[in-house]
Amino acid sequence: MTKWEFVNELNVRLKEFPKSEIDRYADYYLGIIKEKMKKGMSEEEAVASVGSLDDIETRIRFEKTANISWEERTGKHAKEKQGRLKTWHIVLIAAAIIFFFPVSVPILIGIAALIFGLLLAAAVILLSLYVVAAASALGGMGFILSGIISFGAKGLAYGLLSIGLGLVIIAVQILFFVALNRLFQLFRTGVRSFFGKITEKFPKRRQAV
Repeated sequence: MTKWEFVNELNVRLKEFPKSEIDRYADYYLGIIKEKMKKGMSEEEAVASVGSLDDIETRIRFEKTANISWEERTGKHAKEKQGRLKTWHIVLIAAAIIFFFPVSVPILIGIAALIFGLLLAAAVILLSLYVVAAASALGGMGFILSGIISFGAKGLAYGLLSIGLGLVIIAVQILFFVALNRLFQLFRTGVRSFFGKITEKFPKRRQAV
């Protein structure tokens, strides 16, 4: 049964009721059906979940006979239930704070210290690699200088070999330096993203106040 077939059948069953009251009941059940469809139910499943039309008609007529108002049926009980849920939520949160606070705080501090230590270690490793790359590049320049100086003393072959070796070392260190810069950018982006996700809620809370 579709939702409109449900509404039409409900209108037929309650035809002696005032039209405004029939529309109010129809809107009420349509709202329930639409909410259930939003949660993933098919239209037929959502209609079936509200109950059979026989039961609904019986309940409506009983409430009408017992002079139970619409507000009592759809408002008061819902508010009372919501109030009980809020009370239980507060109690559970308070109990969790009392029992888990002494344990959770050291754990959170330990996790924060571990994360900070890992980030610091990664930063130190990157800095060390930069130092190694710079030192290697200086070594390559030393080879080139040594080759130029040794042209007269040790011969042309030795000089060219030293210069060539120095150029190779410098070229490798340039490529290594480019890779390090890329790695550093990824590291910086990851750190910003990580701390951004942690702190993104704080501005919203200040605006709400």
